[in-house]
Amino acid sequence: MLSAEGLEVVELEGSRLDLRTEREVRSDPRLRALGPDVLAPEFDAETGVAALRLTDQSREVGEALVDQRVLAGVGNIYKSEGCWSARIDPWQRLADLSDDELRRLVIETAALMRYGLETGRMPRSIYRRAGQPCPRCGAPLRSRGQGDANRRTYWCESCQRSGDNPGVEEDQ
Repeated sequence: MLSAEGLEVVELEGSRLDLRTEREVRSDPRLRALGPDVLAPEFDAETGVAALRLTDQSREVGEALVDQRVLAGVGNIYKSEGCWSARIDPWQRLADLSDDELRRLVIETAALMRYGLETGRMPRSIYRRAGQPCPRCGAPLRSRGQGDANRRTYWCESCQRSGDNPGVEEDQ
């Protein structure tokens, strides 16, 4: 979301931008349903942990991260890169992670997103690099669809703490 002198620009449904007043933003049910904005100046790790704890704890962390009702702004690249940076298995259930692990994940993901915003460059340590060696340990990177939307997740099984990965065949 872009803001300037009481107006906000909101991206809806892909490449369309709508110029909205603050009042219009507050009254739009789609925008009211969004979770906390990871790039907002007031966002902090505790806000992110609280948002992740408010969702269904049986969800996989990778799926929860891209749910805009949980945390607004996180997409596939930052889901994969944030989990890798924090050494968190994206297939692990939220209930199996400690608050300290979630805090580390939120901090790493938010830092990568701020870096991308400030430099215009997306982090690409593991994203779209399935089958290539992990930059940290050299093990082959993996990928497969995750969640109901089957969004592609990239991870290093060696570096990221393993949870109960479903026995689904992956693409490399």
